[in-house]
Amino acid sequence: MATEYNFFLTSTEVQKTGTSKPVIKINEYDDYSFLTDYDSALINSLEKQINPSLQVVSRVTTKGKLKFCNTDYISVTNYKGKELVNKRTSIITHPEMPKTIYNYIIQELKKDNDVAAPIRHLDKNGKSFWLNTQFNPNKGSNLKLAYSTKAVPTSETAVNKIKEIYNTLFLIEKNVNQDQAQKYFEGMLEMEYANYDGFLLEIFE
Repeated sequence: MATEYNFFLTSTEVQKTGTSKPVIKINEYDDYSFLTDYDSALINSLEKQINPSLQVVSRVTTKGKLKFCNTDYISVTNYKGKELVNKRTSIITHPEMPKTIYNYIIQELKKDNDVAAPIRHLDKNGKSFWLNTQFNPNKGSNLKLAYSTKAVPTSETAVNKIKEIYNTLFLIEKNVNQDQAQKYFEGMLEMEYANYDGFLLEIFE
């Protein structure tokens, strides 16, 4: 019996068709795991100030590649457009960005929820910058798209609040393990902020 493979649907479940041929639905990227597909490292990069009026927009495929990025995205990363399109999103991921935060984002995207987070990036020249990023899971008909993002620069006040938390998570991940970092983050949210929304409110008030 012939088997049809559809690589852009979202499970490994076998479904019967009207002709009784099984369709195996496969998408190894349906858990957004590409968001944490980067090497963590302490690099002590210099930070740059960016124009607070920037509106940074992107669309990302199920393979974790940039399908679209606007001119503000190009400007803030110091890459040329052709250097970004169809490249992995990790091209601008800062290696000190805690994967614990991305894991929270992944959990929400898998539930088809929009989710926001302050994200640390690295430009082509090796300088870091921060963006308040809204991740929106793809709910349209294009099965090759995973999510879109809209972002604005993070204020210096917010960055100063975030740094200590993110640095702690990064160090736990590097020196202990990911599970302990996750437990620390969850405990911190419960004890100090009630939940993730409370955490964001405190950071950006």
